[in-house]
Amino acid sequence: MIQVSGAHGFTLIELLVALVLGLGVVAAAMQTVSLAQRSQLAAMAWVDIRETGLLATRVIGRAVADSRTQGCTGLTPANGLNPTADGFDTRLADVAVQVLPGSPPHPRQDRGDRLVLQQRLVAGAPVGIVARTANPPYPDTLHLAEPVSDLEVGDLVLLTAIDQGLCLLFQLGPEAEPGQLVRGGGGLTPGNTPLADSPGPLLPGPAQLARIERQSFFVAASAVTPGSSSLYTSWRSDGDRAVELVEGVEDLQVTYGVTAGSDGSPQFLSGNDPRLATLAPTAVKALRLR
Repeated sequence: MIQVSGAHGFTLIELLVALVLGLGVVAAAMQTVSLAQRSQLAAMAWVDIRETGLLATRVIGRAVADSRTQGCTGLTPANGLNPTADGFDTRLADVAVQVLPGSPPHPRQDRGDRLVLQQRLVAGAPVGIVARTANPPYPDTLHLAEPVSDLEVGDLVLLTAIDQGLCLLFQLGPEAEPGQLVRGGGGLTPGNTPLADSPGPLLPGPAQLARIERQSFFVAASAVTPGSSSLYTSWRSDGDRAVELVEGVEDLQVTYGVTAGSDGSPQFLSGNDPRLATLAPTAVKALRLR
């Protein structure tokens, strides 16, 4: 039998202490890894929020830029719409309107503000007007060289004939046949003012037809992802189908910058500020979105 002098093993207490210390080191390492993972997820979520916000801002900004006045350069627009009709928005009397503050919420909207833009969309290529004739009981009919398929009864239209010095805002009544645009009331709202209030006779020649539309932006529950919300847009009337644009947008708050003070610097007002109702729509010079 061989004995090794002075040799001894670890006691039970020493083993327990080492085990506890080892578990502490492992727990600390796991906590560090968990904190790092949470920080990474938070950073990724912040990037997603930032990118979502930038995308929503770009979409709205592009629409605002497209809503600027076009087609009446150097001419004073003549408003042929009936401002006494029920439901007529007197802000349409100025075809240079870009934003319509204080507009009511969209039926689908469930949070935040609604931004409403008045758009002018050119309906295809310039058109040729070959004649203008009376068409009782409607004021008159414009006979086009080619039919325009993307205009409908009830559309608000800007007719521009630069060479003839004409820029007229009116509403399309029922069409007699393809290639004819009837400028008339026909029970439509707002309808048109009488022919006597319109400019002088329209001579045949080149012209441009542009449809006046409203586009709105608002936030509502996502139709794609339950529990999420999205930025929507809607065209034409309030009852039209809303289109989901950007998912992940939680809210939309809009303030309107109006010229104030001797230095011309804008003062920003919320959409429900009563002071906006006393200002001309063209007084809005800037928007803030958040």
